[in-house]
Amino acid sequence: MVNPIILINVLLVLIFFNYVYQLEHQNCGCSADWRRDFIKYYTAVIIYKIILYNIIVNYKNPILITVFNIFNLFTNLFGLVYLWSLFTYAKMLKKNQCQCSNTVSRKIMANYSLFMFVLIGIILINYFFYLIKICV
Repeated sequence: MVNPIILINVLLVLIFFNYVYQLEHQNCGCSADWRRDFIKYYTAVIIYKIILYNIIVNYKNPILITVFNIFNLFTNLFGLVYLWSLFTYAKMLKKNQCQCSNTVSRKIMANYSLFMFVLIGIILINYFFYLIKICV
C-alpha cells in the first residue's frame, strides 16, 4: 500500500512542475526568473529520487542504499532552497501582478511553502527545547 503522505507530496510536486512548465511554454514573460527553472529541475530530481528510492528498497543492497543516502542528503539540503524558491517565486508573481500566472497552482505553491517553513520552524524549536532538556 502506498503511504498517503508520499502520495500527497508526489501530487504537489507534479502540480508545481506542471505549473512552471506551463508558464514557460505559454511564454509568460513576467514569470521568467531563475527560480522558475530551479523549481522545474529540482522537482524533476524529486520525482526521480522517489522512483529510485522505491527501486532500491526492493533490492535491499547495502551499497546502493548508502549511495542513495548520500544522494538524499544533498537533495535534502537543496530542499530548503527549493522551499524558499517556491515561496519567493509565488510572492514575486503576485507582487508583479503577473496575470498569466494567476492560477490555483500559484496559491497552492505559496501556501505549501509557507506551511513547510512553519513546520520546519516548529520542529527546530522542539529540537532546541529537547537539547536544553538533555543538557540541564
